[in-house]
Order: sequence, then structure tokens, then C-alpha cells
Amino acid sequence: MMFRTPQEVCALLDENLSRSAVKTRTQGGATLSYIDTYQVIKRLNECFTNLGWDSETVAMVEVPGNTDRNGKQLVAYRAMVRITATVAVDGGGYMKIVKEGTGWGSDKSTLNPHEMASKEAESDALKRAA
Repeated sequence: MMFRTPQEVCALLDENLSRSAVKTRTQGGATLSYIDTYQVIKRLNECFTNLGWDSETVAMVEVPGNTDRNGKQLVAYRAMVRITATVAVDGGGYMKIVKEGTGWGSDKSTLNPHEMASKEAESDALKRAA
């Protein structure tokens, strides 16, 4: 398998995302820009190839006692994700790069709230690690 050099990875990371990849949402009276998790995974695959990086959820904790503005109980989770990527270095060797990110997810629905909250926390952590 061919690994990219750090310079090649940086050049790929510096490339702009397409306008269609960037979405917006309103939260707390502000308009926020974001990208979906699959766009992050796509960029990691482009930079490191799909076999040159991996992610691992190293922690997933339910956070009790959270409520929304109306006092309704929320299901909430905090996650930590670790990404490990491999790059080629001078002399034919390889270097591992490890990054971690934490994320938060909550869901007040009655249909699979634990699944949705934990998924949101894991996606949020993956994006931050990347």
C-alpha cells in the first residue's frame, strides 16, 4: 500500500470543500456552518486512503440530569474518538499521527433516544478529531 507524505496530506487538507458540502443551521439565534460526518470520512479517505487511517471510540458515557429549556429530560452522551493515520516519511519509513476529539450528543425523542444521542456524540467527536 502506498502512503502519502505529510506534504501531500497537507496539500489535500488545504483544498476547499465544495460549496454543496457546507450546510447551515440556526441554533441559539445564530446561523452555523457545518459539514456532515460522511464528508469528513470522505476527506480522510482522500488524504490517507481508506486503509491509511482508522478511528476508534475510546469512551462513551451517558451524562445524566440534562433537560431542555422546558424542563423535559434529555438523553445525553459524551464520546471520545481517536483517529490514527499513517504517512510516509523520508528514507522509506512511516509515521503514525494520532488525534483525539470529544463530542456531545442529546436526543429528546422517544424513538431510540440513546442510539441517536450516542451517534451524535460519536459523529461530533470524529469531526473534532479530524
